[in-house]
Amino acid sequence: MLPIAVFQGNSTDSLMKLILVCGVILAAGVAVVSADEPGFSQRLSPGDFAAAGLNKLSPAELARLDKLVQDAHSNAAAAQAAAEAKERQAEADAKAARAAQAEAEKKAQGFLAKTRALLLPGAQIEYQPLESRVVGSVNGWEIGTIFTLANGQRWQVERNTTDYYGDTVQNPKATIFPAPISGFKIQIEGFPAVRVRLVGQ
Repeated sequence: MLPIAVFQGNSTDSLMKLILVCGVILAAGVAVVSADEPGFSQRLSPGDFAAAGLNKLSPAELARLDKLVQDAHSNAAAAQAAAEAKERQAEADAKAARAAQAEAEKKAQGFLAKTRALLLPGAQIEYQPLESRVVGSVNGWEIGTIFTLANGQRWQVERNTTDYYGDTVQNPKATIFPAPISGFKIQIEGFPAVRVRLVGQ
């Protein structure tokens, strides 16, 4: 049984002081009171009830006190549940982000491995288009321009190309695919395809 302080004075003072007692009860971790359970005042022993001065309160004041205690417990439980739900969602989001990153890295490594194998004499490789995004803004290119993709790859515009400029776009989608005969091209959203070569991972 929690200790109850002895209060003296009129009923209004007693009510205000009992509200402070409620705060102590909350800090002590008293369980949430459901609607079908006895109120706070009804769960006290007769001695504690009298010692707290609750016998000076009217039935309406006792009912109000019980409601305040119950609401305080309910609010505390709801806040804790919301915090736990937020933490679980953050963990799920982080897990999904890690899985997506791992999948992107796996695809990038596979593509890079095929690119390296292309240097081997007689190697026969079937490439699948690699989709990603260009990091930053793009308004065109010239010979030597390097595009950095979100997967970490860096592709440079080759020499046998023509400069091209258009409207500036932010982080546009980009697809790397095999060029006719040999090499690769990059198709950036909103721009024509241009020949590129892999210069970094």
